[in-house]
Amino acid sequence: MSKDSPQGQFTYNGVHATRNNRLSEFSFLPRQQVTTGQIPRARQEPGVCQRATRSKLSPTRLFSVSPDQDSLPIYTVCVVGYPKSGKSCLCNRFVCPHPDFYEKVHTSVISSTDFAGPVINSEHWLFWGTVVRRIDEETNARFRVIEQTEFINDVTFCPFVSPKISAYPCRDSHSSSTRNEYVRRSTAVKLYSPNKLRYICTEQLGHEQRYGEEYLPDRELEITGFLLLFDVSQRIRPDTRDLAGDCAQDQFSFFAEILSLLLKRKKPLVLVATKRDNVDEQVLQELHQVLQKSSDFKRVPLIEVSSHCNINVELAFGTIVRLADNKPRFCKIRPLSYQEASRERDEAYRIAREAYVNHVLRCPSEFLINWQSFMSRYSHQVDVTRFVNLVGSTVARSTFEQFSELQKMETKKRHMANLPIALRALLPHVGPVTNQ
Repeated sequence: MSKDSPQGQFTYNGVHATRNNRLSEFSFLPRQQVTTGQIPRARQEPGVCQRATRSKLSPTRLFSVSPDQDSLPIYTVCVVGYPKSGKSCLCNRFVCPHPDFYEKVHTSVISSTDFAGPVINSEHWLFWGTVVRRIDEETNARFRVIEQTEFINDVTFCPFVSPKISAYPCRDSHSSSTRNEYVRRSTAVKLYSPNKLRYICTEQLGHEQRYGEEYLPDRELEITGFLLLFDVSQRIRPDTRDLAGDCAQDQFSFFAEILSLLLKRKKPLVLVATKRDNVDEQVLQELHQVLQKSSDFKRVPLIEVSSHCNINVELAFGTIVRLADNKPRFCKIRPLSYQEASRERDEAYRIAREAYVNHVLRCPSEFLINWQSFMSRYSHQVDVTRFVNLVGSTVARSTFEQFSELQKMETKKRHMANLPIALRALLPHVGPVTNQ
């Protein structure tokens, strides 16, 4: 993003766009439809990712809920977990699943001005907005996503003291007092923060007027269910083995403490094993062992997730709906394991890439000049939009450039092979050309 652009305008992936429009709708395809190559008919549901966009994409044009969707049931889901367990990535991927708008890094170190601004609103939790998702073939639902986190002052590097909670000593984010405070407030079942804005990205802080605005309802909200995250990634590094080991044990201690408290809340609860794409099998095995030790822990569903790879993210949130509604048809659904979901995603990628590459290779040469000319003609073509929505415009562009260059070389080779024939036909009486 170009910071030198005029106010209200920006450059994104080399494309000039404005900030004052809502986010275009993207194609969100159920797994069974992607793998079979079927495309569902477009539905005018702005809260659901549907149709592909042109190359002019704006990360600030948000998914919104239209008035005709106000009748849909709404579920307020609270995401909690140990520091750096992947809470923001999970929320980001669920709310804005398109790869172009997914950020792998989310900072919690901010200025005091940003902490007091309308997005943070002097609270240690974020409102990620309200989106609509399809739960099954019969049901759509609205999700209001909350993330419980901890913001650090960029001057003192201590947690901010919220006016609504009692002050605690200035310690690091792993100290016992800070952890106890987080456990206490993150398990609250009611939240209220007047005039709190939806969080989009770090660049939004201090420039809220440039971004789409969605306010948290001005009333006390009750949490429908909780997602409790546990990081099962390979955290141990050769140069920090002892520190990583202590961190892993601290996470287990934190997990058991907050899980016990959440069970007392009598709210739908789902355990989410995050960063499964970089799993430490020993940590994952220990997590299963911890859950098997308690009959209460054993009953809580565990879903293995990768936010970076977009695997089982929607399953985690959808399970909250199934637990909250407890409808018979939901009970019959067997959730996909991580391995099954990963295989289906790989197959969807293979099919989408093959169709996209074939389309590039069949494309007339005038549209192979560059990425912009290609997208100006084919931005709404099914094979193109499916691949862009699956991998993002950066990967799609790189793939286009790779195979368009191959197509140009093949065309050149074919023409060069025909050159002697053309010369003999055009110049039949010209003898051999020498240097003399």
